[in-house]
Amino acid sequence: MGFDITTFHKILDHGFRDLWNTLAIPRCETNIDSRPRLGCRSLDAEGALGLILHWLSSTMLDENNSLIMGHHPLLNGAFSSMDGLNLAVQTLPDQEIENAMFNGWLHDHFVSSMFAFSMKGEIIACNLNAPGSWHNSCVVRSIYEKL
Repeated sequence: MGFDITTFHKILDHGFRDLWNTLAIPRCETNIDSRPRLGCRSLDAEGALGLILHWLSSTMLDENNSLIMGHHPLLNGAFSSMDGLNLAVQTLPDQEIENAMFNGWLHDHFVSSMFAFSMKGEIIACNLNAPGSWHNSCVVRSIYEKL
């Protein structure tokens, strides 16, 4: 889900750990007002939060995959599509900046942007205004790492 370690610990420290350690897990064969039996749990608060975040992110991917497979049944495991855009920019007297923006393949100066879309049409990740001299594989690298 894109949480870093600091955010993970903030969630733990701002209520999740306390709730996990003070509330009993509801079960049909137990009293709802019973005390939690922490020593009998297979997960501590950190493990439970990790499992919940994993479940949330995997169900989102499942939903997007189901939408894709409705149109393209052979694309099992896909959850988004990507497309890029090259926007022309003016040339500058600064040779270093001009060189960074020049795309030899297209013979002009650009900034490049790449977008990842869910099947609902939402932008789920992007990289904006990369130098036009970058190959598409370099522009999408940060998106690949995030997804």
